Amino acid sequence: MHFYIPSLLALLALPTTLAAQHLQYTATPTQVTTLAGSATGKSKEPIDGDGAAARFKWPMGIAAAADGVVYVTDEEANTIRKITPSGTVTTLAGSAAAKGSADGTGGAARFYHPVGLAVAKNGDLYVADADNHTIRKITPAGIVTTVAGTAGQQGPAGQVTTWAGVAGSKGSADGPGAQARFLRPAGIAVDAAGVVYIADNGNHTVRKISPEGLVTTLAGVAGKKGSVDGTGPEARFDVPNGIAVGSDGRVYIADYLNSVIRQIAPQGAVATLAGHLKGWRSLDGPGAEARFSFPFGVAVGSNGWIYVADSGNHTIRIIK
Repeated sequence: MHFYIPSLLALLALPTTLAAQHLQYTATPTQVTTLAGSATGKSKEPIDGDGAAARFKWPMGIAAAADGVVYVTDEEANTIRKITPSGTVTTLAGSAAAKGSADGTGGAARFYHPVGLAVAKNGDLYVADADNHTIRKITPAGIVTTVAGTAGQQGPAGQVTTWAGVAGSKGSADGPGAQARFLRPAGIAVDAAGVVYIADNGNHTVRKISPEGLVTTLAGVAGKKGSVDGTGPEARFDVPNGIAVGSDGRVYIADYLNSVIRQIAPQGAVATLAGHLKGWRSLDGPGAEARFSFPFGVAVGSNGWIYVADSGNHTIRIIK
């Protein structure tokens, strides 16, 4: 069983782990199968279809809904793809023919290198639209509209909205909706209360968006990278990528260039959970004795186990 640069992760309610490289999943602890796409049948353009007939250009983020539907950000195709439990792949929003930031219905919408995505309890999708420096929101049927400045407004079924930030306006600013700024947001997660967490990759910070649409910085300081534990602005990250939130409210970060897994307690204290600063190899063991090589994705299981897409080592790791 082999993986090639596994990236962001998602967990289903069932004991199933999904990895975004060729959309493989572990159906049991010892069996890996391919849900959709083909590692050998390459295509320059994405293709919708059933199972192995489908093609992805560069699948990056992945998230699973409660009904078993899997959503994927096809980063280089600038689209959001949808996979049914039987393996049928369709394009939910965006177009491989053109990048951009336009809102609209399905193929009329535009994205610019979408990376992370997460599914809320009500079925809404949140997308980290990395090179637009925005957070987008997609309701289940795939219509895209812009409601910047009215973040938190519920749109009709299938509506996609720009939840926070302004396309093309990068930076780091807290505030409501269009006043907020991001710098290539990557991983994204949403908790049971509807709070959205973002790994703001280019700013080296962790951000959060309240259900009302207010953006704040949870940990780190924009433009100041490093590897420092501490509370809020005392902490430092170096290109945080994957992000996940547990049922207890703890937030987990794949701190990519530091090659460690970080943990943020509900009160905001950041600690290094596993790995050693820039260890850049593969070693199992407790806490600081473990080593990772450019961990990209992270997910939390219902049993509290933490799954890591260890991209530099081409492996999926578990922290118990």
